[in-house]
Amino acid sequence: MKLDWEVQSQFAPLYHIPNFYEMSFSGGRSAAKSAEVAQWIVLQALEIDGTILCARHIQKTLDKSVSPLIQRKINDLGVKHLFKFKNNKFYCQNGVDICFAGLQKHLVEDTIKSFDNLKVLWIEEAQTVPKDVMDILLPTVREANAKVVFTWNHRYETDAVSERFYVNEPPPNSHAFQVYWWQNKHLSQRAVDMIEYEKHIDIDGYNHIYEGDYLKENEELKLFNRSRLQDIVEFCKNNDIEQFKGEHCAGFDIADTGNDSNALCLRSGSIIFDIQEWSKAPNIKDSVTRAHDGSINNHISTLTFDATGIGAGARGDFLRLNVNYQTIPFLGAAQPKGVERDYFKGISNGQYFMNAKAQAWWHIRKRYENTLVYMMDGILPDDGKLLLFDSNMKTDVVKKLVEELSQVQYNQDNKLKIDKAPGNNVSPNLADALVLSFQNDISKKRGLRA
Repeated sequence: MKLDWEVQSQFAPLYHIPNFYEMSFSGGRSAAKSAEVAQWIVLQALEIDGTILCARHIQKTLDKSVSPLIQRKINDLGVKHLFKFKNNKFYCQNGVDICFAGLQKHLVEDTIKSFDNLKVLWIEEAQTVPKDVMDILLPTVREANAKVVFTWNHRYETDAVSERFYVNEPPPNSHAFQVYWWQNKHLSQRAVDMIEYEKHIDIDGYNHIYEGDYLKENEELKLFNRSRLQDIVEFCKNNDIEQFKGEHCAGFDIADTGNDSNALCLRSGSIIFDIQEWSKAPNIKDSVTRAHDGSINNHISTLTFDATGIGAGARGDFLRLNVNYQTIPFLGAAQPKGVERDYFKGISNGQYFMNAKAQAWWHIRKRYENTLVYMMDGILPDDGKLLLFDSNMKTDVVKKLVEELSQVQYNQDNKLKIDKAPGNNVSPNLADALVLSFQNDISKKRGLRA
């Protein structure tokens, strides 16, 4: 049977280096690593005898594995009639099984190391697999002519897979290749445009995510670029943004301990039109009353408040005021909205975001990105969600808000995390209130979509 398939040249070593023990493909995202290795896996299943295991560190359900990608490659190669999917495995007519597993330590110890006749092991997202798991897993690959393939994105030089291939002396008969988005001839023009855009607005993030620059241990990336935020402020001063007005919503950041302050953010659709900050009142009831007065005078429909710590009792105080708008408590440590729904294909909101705080701040990041695209190219996102500032806001308030937003950092070590006050920075009360004002935009069932 003659198959119609092609391989991109950067992945040719999979086919042209015979009898390798281990092979690594690493670098940045959008380089087609998973797609190319998935095709190779299907072709291997047609040629070898034995078992193929596709593994990643965390795999709670099969649809979060590379199983859907393997299925697509089986279809693309026109060999669907040769495979049957049953009991969470692909069975090839020649007796080869393609299996899927998570690599949590207890699973490796109890199950995976007992795999019989393991001939091919593919470790996807290998940068997340810790050394103690690698030390248990890799000795299970002991059959003659068995092969291990690692695909991964550069994270820290100290990650076990990075040390294996680039820091320490690499294993015998192993080969490591770095591949990048600009080598991927199947990348859509839309994807290319968005990568170039990321390069324009956040060069450090671009270099890490797409060019594979390593992070320093515990290094985090800026969520917003200060100069780009200032560009948005100037754009709003010089252009008519009335069309982006809409529902009036409020975000209320309640002062907690120490020298913390209260802040109330008011928006109309995509436009922030007022932010107020005031010192902590003697009791939370007084703070709630002030937030209510500022909200009711601006005809809001929804107010989201920080219900962590002292804020836990605020809802009762709002109810006692007989408010005519919806009040929504927000807990940053809670799980993300739409926790089981995809953020992007194959990765759920719960897998991508560490918690509700990370999801809420990333929602503002997406609005910020949408706004920069609109400013540069005049292209509105499908959902019309931007981040704009009313030109009548006080200059000193806007300046402080920009400073607070630009101090926030994120880290994508396993899951996306947010650090609002890195180093010795103070809590960003104005920025927190802004984030809360947009929180009701995130669907409780759907979560976010990339």
